[in-house]
Amino acid sequence: MSLVDIVITGEYFYEEPRKFELGRIVPNLGAGLTPQELGISETIAPLEILKPHIIDPHVEHLRRHNPGRLEEIAAAEALMNAYAEQRRIDGSWNLEPGTPYVDLNGETLRSTSWGDPVSRERFLGPERILDKSVQIWATNIPGAGALVPLSDPTYAQTITGLDENRQPTTVEMTDTAREWMTGCTDALGIRNRNTILAEETRALIDTYAVSHPDEQILMVSVAAGTLLPTLQAAINSGHDHRIRIVMLENNPSSIEMAHGFAEELGFQGVLDIRKVDVFDPTSMEEQLGELEGKALSVDAEGIFEYVNEGLHKKLGGRFAPGYMLFDPITFFSTINRFTREEGQLNIGQMRDDRPNSDFTRGVIGWPYIVQRSPEELMQIMIAGGADPKDVRLIVTPDGVYTMASIRKPGGEPAPSSDTGTRSRRHLRIVEETINVALL
Repeated sequence: MSLVDIVITGEYFYEEPRKFELGRIVPNLGAGLTPQELGISETIAPLEILKPHIIDPHVEHLRRHNPGRLEEIAAAEALMNAYAEQRRIDGSWNLEPGTPYVDLNGETLRSTSWGDPVSRERFLGPERILDKSVQIWATNIPGAGALVPLSDPTYAQTITGLDENRQPTTVEMTDTAREWMTGCTDALGIRNRNTILAEETRALIDTYAVSHPDEQILMVSVAAGTLLPTLQAAINSGHDHRIRIVMLENNPSSIEMAHGFAEELGFQGVLDIRKVDVFDPTSMEEQLGELEGKALSVDAEGIFEYVNEGLHKKLGGRFAPGYMLFDPITFFSTINRFTREEGQLNIGQMRDDRPNSDFTRGVIGWPYIVQRSPEELMQIMIAGGADPKDVRLIVTPDGVYTMASIRKPGGEPAPSSDTGTRSRRHLRIVEETINVALL
């Protein structure tokens, strides 16, 4: 039995997952990667690259209560991905909405939705591999409401969305939907990126708060969605009563959810939500006028793949030439300006080699996103003003995301490479679990 097996089967992990419980990054069980392993040139190599081992409580719960189900989900997802991938390769659909696709009878039609309608009809819906509640859930994409069941599959008992006539409806969340939102690739990626962001930020706050006991702490979250990992980082630090979170978000449902989660989780600090189009340079400059160089923590976890340098031709004159949706370098440089000395910017980027990409884009129909390699992400950050010696890359163990932590020079050194050690108390729990299992 391996050390990983001992930890996973330890008594501590037989608990039911708590609401919005984060994963646990087990210290010293991850891997340090070389730039060559991620295709990064030595000339732009970051300070370090980590691939942590994360124990996901929702995965472990499903593994214990329905053995073999995770493997079934992985096989079914791979099958659906292969089907959608082949149709894309054959030219039957592409990554843009509102463009022609070819149905199974060879007729060229015009799609008004994202993804491949043929793949979605084949696999999504009642009496198919995925069921009605998944179909209703998918109508929330790309809003924050679609992320909540993926972040915590045990949270919701019902799913609200739109029916086939585009009318609001609420259906019971089935076991099938809950299992898929536990084990599918994107669910794993989203929960793992949340765990990494929350732990990176918690460790930063904890270190800074101890050395600056009298200071208030500012956090800025850019296009935060539900704000969950940012709130969890603040609360888990134990210093949230000293924290002010500025949330820059333009989506009304995301704003409503952030208010609700802050109250539900018991956040004791100040939540300052500002309705801002984060792609609009004028709006962002207005925020920078007040907040530039003041935030200890800045995060932009789920927005970077929507910064699309190729969209300006397709969208024509809908946006001003300087709209930051088109320029990842400008976008990075702008959000990095919120960070103060000793502070840190954390961003996430979906990888170009992530698993089951055509399942996500074709079958589920997630909107067109830009997937980038770790090398491309490093190039963008360096062009935007980052020194590679101030950058740490953390790749999620599922292969979906590259996370980047950019430390602003002038402060204390970055946290050690044992990223994700939630606290010394958690370390003791893991160590005790291992010791008991070895007896």
